[in-house]
Amino acid sequence: MIGIGTQKIAALSVGTAKIARGLVGETVVFETKPAYGLPAGYTKVEYIQNGSSGTQSYMPYINMPVTAKKTATKFEIKFSSQQSVPANSNKFYAVYGYNIATSSNKVSRNTLGIYNGKVCYQYGLTPTELVDYTANTIFDAVFDTGTRTIQINGVSKNVAIGTNWRTKNNLLFGSRNTAVSAIPDDYFPQATRVYTFKMRDADGNLVLELAPCIDPSGVIGMYDVVEDVFYKNANPSTNAANKFIAGPVAS
Repeated sequence: MIGIGTQKIAALSVGTAKIARGLVGETVVFETKPAYGLPAGYTKVEYIQNGSSGTQSYMPYINMPVTAKKTATKFEIKFSSQQSVPANSNKFYAVYGYNIATSSNKVSRNTLGIYNGKVCYQYGLTPTELVDYTANTIFDAVFDTGTRTIQINGVSKNVAIGTNWRTKNNLLFGSRNTAVSAIPDDYFPQATRVYTFKMRDADGNLVLELAPCIDPSGVIGMYDVVEDVFYKNANPSTNAANKFIAGPVAS
């Protein structure tokens, strides 16, 4: 991709004619993108959905990238799930999270998930109930470190949010649990859909936006339209249940 300094060129034209693609030899150095910011050949879908296996090792997930050029101070995730989570369940079903043991064997967690019939955010070992969970309801959550709030479906909660949102230990459709803690081991919620995932810096600029899509070869995943990277299922399991399902093509 060509640019001016660090700024990528978004459009080229000769007179009134727009240039869709530019090459140097056989190398593409410029290519316009269709709607949704995806490269040619990618198909935008409304969501991607993980599996419904009761075996966690068969569940697909996405390792979050760690290449952000700026620190994210706000992020938004829109999701729904078909997972059954009764009010007396003691399992924490992680939709997105960071969870790893420290040298003192304490657990550092920044995890959004479903727990005891609620959509919860867990920071450290303390889960905060956000709203009631109902299967197949779409939840739109916005985290803001500046105001120390989480807003979800019109409800705002003051929460110690933390900053481990984008590390090699973060998973979309789950989290890494490497030690026992006050909360039971994390589970991956079944038949869970992610529609939107965005992160912004302090100035409101996007530093990451994952678009649910299908790549030109038919692989389902998320495309970061900010940094032009495609992320597919990172679970190496060869079990047939280990696959994403694509939602309808976005209109």
